[in-house]
Amino acid sequence: MFDFVRKTFISLAAALAIGGAAQVDAATFGGTGWSGTNPTCNVTGSFANNSSNIDVLAGASFNSTFANGDAAGNLCFNFTNTSATSAVVTLAVATVNQFENLWGFIGGVQLYSEQSTPTLLWTVAQGVFDTEAFSFLMAAGSTIFFDWSYGQAYAAGGALPQINFSVVASPVPLPAGGLLLIAALGGLAALRRRKSV
Repeated sequence: MFDFVRKTFISLAAALAIGGAAQVDAATFGGTGWSGTNPTCNVTGSFANNSSNIDVLAGASFNSTFANGDAAGNLCFNFTNTSATSAVVTLAVATVNQFENLWGFIGGVQLYSEQSTPTLLWTVAQGVFDTEAFSFLMAAGSTIFFDWSYGQAYAAGGALPQINFSVVASPVPLPAGGLLLIAALGGLAALRRRKSV
């Protein structure tokens, strides 16, 4: 009996040690826009090869839960508009779930976007719970790279830190796309005029 208990304890300890070493302990994917299997990467920017691809018009959602001691890293995603028209894309309900010194990411979380050079979109400080939404226009056939950079996970309380988001998009009808372009150019012209005054 003692030998059975000892073996069970050793097996549980080994399972816990292996589980604690994983970078993303639990990740769930939803929607039909996914291809690729592992969104975890260690490369910031430059369209990382080991990222997951999302067809924005098909929609997608990502939910990840981290355990205490999970290593710092990056979650990398390529958002692609596969349609023949522009699309308005919303990175909706982007959430970093932390709570003070009980659960979170050491150094917090940063979200970068890249078309040609990395751009910092959002910073969430260590221990802070925050949620945000980002909307942007994507040209037909274009791809934008998104990189969630996070610090080492900690969890002293009952909950665990999380990074979650969903993607929704709708195609822009061609006449509306033209109006959007004209409005944007007009706004740029007005801004230049204000700066020169």
